[in-house]
Amino acid sequence: MISEKNSFKINRIRNTVLVMFCLLVLSVIAIPLNVQPAGKYENGITPLGLYITQFVRFGGQDNLLAVKVDNSPDYKEEDTGTPFLRNSKDFNPNFGGLNRNARLIVTAKIYQTLPLYNNLKTSGVYVYPENIDLRSKSAEVKVEAEVVNETGNYASITLLAFVMDNDSVVLAKLDGNTSDLIAGQTEIFTASRKGLKSAGLKIESNAVEVADGLIPAMPRTMPGLKIN
Repeated sequence: MISEKNSFKINRIRNTVLVMFCLLVLSVIAIPLNVQPAGKYENGITPLGLYITQFVRFGGQDNLLAVKVDNSPDYKEEDTGTPFLRNSKDFNPNFGGLNRNARLIVTAKIYQTLPLYNNLKTSGVYVYPENIDLRSKSAEVKVEAEVVNETGNYASITLLAFVMDNDSVVLAKLDGNTSDLIAGQTEIFTASRKGLKSAGLKIESNAVEVADGLIPAMPRTMPGLKIN
């Protein structure tokens, strides 16, 4: 059993959503934030995501995040007492503590979700090709992004997506759809562009456009796409 602690300050108060994101921890992780239970995780395979906005003290106040990790190979699920078959000293060595990166993500209240259905029940952003033409080395590039409106108000939202080269020079803009989301609504937005040609394309969908301007989204950089 290993405990780790860290503190942070958040100056932004309005229109902010905070998500704790951890790539992997082997067995169980208990997360108290400011002495309040923010979450528990026992999966050990998929990444972990937790909405922690309601537990955070804003206005530059100190926030104490404590993580208690149990990577024991004989760990049993807390609710059922069932051991995990994957636990093995041969294939899952116990490094102790958090053995992958952990991040605190701060975003606006209109944002693109993370692909963490196991914890957050969200599907995230996906980039994929269709209508691939091997002769011309071209394809139609499509983006699907789950967008959430947590502002408490109606918002007209447009998805923006761009194709860039390896130097982040914009080569093309993908046409995205516009939709009106009421408070608390979630919707899958799409964008596409036909006939894109290159051997090293990178897709970024880092903003959603609302009636009063651009809102930074989450996450900022999407997976790369290469057409050979």
